[in-house]
Amino acid sequence: MHKPNKFGDDLTDIRADFKYVNETKKMLRVFTQGRTSHGFRNTFPIFDKNNKHIGAMEISFSSDSFQWSLNHISKIHTHFLVDKNIFNAKAWLRDDLIIKYTQSVENQHFMLALGNLHTQEKCIDENKIKLAPIKKEIELKMLQESKFSLYAKHAGHIDIVSFIPIKNLDDKAIAWLVSYEKSPSIESTFFMINIVRVITLLFSSLLVYLVIKMVLQSKIKDYEEHILSLVDIIEKRDTYTAGHTKRVALYSVLIAKEMGCTQKRQDEMHKAAMLHDIGKISIPDSILLKPNKLTRLEYEIIQEHVTISYEILSKTEIYKNIANIIRHHHERHDGAGYPQGLKGSEIPVLSQIMIVADAFDAMTTNRIYKSKMSVDEAVNEIKELAGKQFNPKIANIAALVLADVKIENSITQKPTTKIERERFAYFYRDAITGAYNREYLDVILAYANTNEMDITCINGIYLHNFSNYNKKYSWTEGDKLLKKFAIALDAINDSDFVFRVFGDDFVILNQKHFDMREHMVTLEKVLIDTNITMTLSHFDMKKHKIITIYDLEKLF
Repeated sequence: MHKPNKFGDDLTDIRADFKYVNETKKMLRVFTQGRTSHGFRNTFPIFDKNNKHIGAMEISFSSDSFQWSLNHISKIHTHFLVDKNIFNAKAWLRDDLIIKYTQSVENQHFMLALGNLHTQEKCIDENKIKLAPIKKEIELKMLQESKFSLYAKHAGHIDIVSFIPIKNLDDKAIAWLVSYEKSPSIESTFFMINIVRVITLLFSSLLVYLVIKMVLQSKIKDYEEHILSLVDIIEKRDTYTAGHTKRVALYSVLIAKEMGCTQKRQDEMHKAAMLHDIGKISIPDSILLKPNKLTRLEYEIIQEHVTISYEILSKTEIYKNIANIIRHHHERHDGAGYPQGLKGSEIPVLSQIMIVADAFDAMTTNRIYKSKMSVDEAVNEIKELAGKQFNPKIANIAALVLADVKIENSITQKPTTKIERERFAYFYRDAITGAYNREYLDVILAYANTNEMDITCINGIYLHNFSNYNKKYSWTEGDKLLKKFAIALDAINDSDFVFRVFGDDFVILNQKHFDMREHMVTLEKVLIDTNITMTLSHFDMKKHKIITIYDLEKLF
């Protein structure tokens, strides 16, 4: 507390941050140098119950602790660079300073701290060699004062070098957080770069939150809050994963309780289930959210999430007891699972419980590529897989417990809101028109007669003489016309699905009865003076069984 007559020393003329806060009565967050380390200072004005200013309070978070947290979780080597202008103004380098600085190899205008393993002479010399080919690119990108990552080749491996700016009140970068990560091959480099980006972004966005928690709460609660925040990030990336985590936790505890597990073991089971997919934080969105079939390499990357979950949690004392449970929740009783191919009693008992719970939730949830089973069908499937995928004893107990579970009809991986539809657009948009593509039409048709989609009718539009238009005006102009036509279609009824199929033709799926012939004039305006004509068709879903794109082709 800064109120010398009551709480402590008068720092007004010694510390500029206290002086600023006491004069302006405003909160200040800065990156500054202390006697032993640079770090983040958060200074707040304090008022009594009558709203009278009585002083100031500081919460500080050293960069050493920040670096330790990153290194502890991900083994990423980090250091801070500080602008030389600060040294020249004697605003950073002081006579009583314990920590020492030297010229950085990343940028001639910045200094870095000495003393840590990754800033010793040997490491500095290595960095000079590996950064030489990209030195100019680094300096140019640092001038832009935005975060970036580059690849640096050295001694047969590739390093991912990431830079995050730390800015002052004038939005000027006064320092940079730099991280180095070694990767044995380019494939693993592309895979692991997501960890660097996500974790560094996480610490940047939650910095003040972590500072306050580390000061005001116990170390154990700190760790729990941190890990759960990672889970929250995963849930926000994928709404299906969010519900999946909670449901697997519920099913796992129900089975564990029926098996006679102690309350302590049930608590471990719940905690492990809540964190069982935390390793997915390292999986790129392009793979994690991909709605269609994964390639072999993509599936191998997905499988890595159990090992990454184990590596994250096993390094933290309070999670060591559940790390191994999570590591093996994709093993199989017959030894055909991953990551280690364990079988039978080699698999931890709580892992075997979670294997059943995880599979049951997958069976009873709608996926893009597969409709969900009923509870009875899923229970029978578990019984059939007893001795193969599941421990027979646990499978029988699970079949009894899960038979009475009520499944929400709304649980689905398919998009149900406009925002979720746009996210799917990453995979299913036609690049030329912006309409949905043929692949997504096949997906939607599979669910067209269900309560989730409930498609009432289909309108088909066929454009004729388009090839002659392309020959006369060029394919580029033809693409522009197709896009203009698609926009006009979407504007007619923006609640329906518009698809571009078969080259120059379009299909519109309507959830309410809609006859496109009533809007011919609007569409003809787009095609005026083009010599392109169109034919419309309309199909009632109650009269025609259309569940695949091939069924639709027959009607065309």
